[in-house]
Amino acid sequence: MKLYEQEYIDEKIGRVIKTYLPDLRAILLDLSDAVEGRT
Repeated sequence: MKLYEQEYIDEKIGRVIKTYLPDLRAILLDLSDAVEGRT
């Protein structure tokens, strides 16, 4: 039962990461642009 729960949790986490990774990448690009703009 624990093994099944662990796999289920890993699958949900993987799905969340795949869902939000593009947004995080866009945020990082915006941040780097802002930093370069300041210097």
